[in-house]
Amino acid sequence: MLGIGTRIVALLFGLIMLGAISTVKLPNGFLNGYVYDLVLLDVAVHMILNGSKLYYLGQLILKGRES
Repeated sequence: MLGIGTRIVALLFGLIMLGAISTVKLPNGFLNGYVYDLVLLDVAVHMILNGSKLYYLGQLILKGRES
């Protein structure tokens, strides 16, 4: 990821994880079912809130414009 559309993709991925947990994995229980999907949902929420600041392509483009 180059930071372009990271938050949008993370939002869509989070929605997919919510759908997978609620429709498929929930009846199997926590450890045998949705624990991994819950971790992936947590990563998606983190990317929505923080973005990808380390590998953001805009840092290279906007580096000279900061004053």
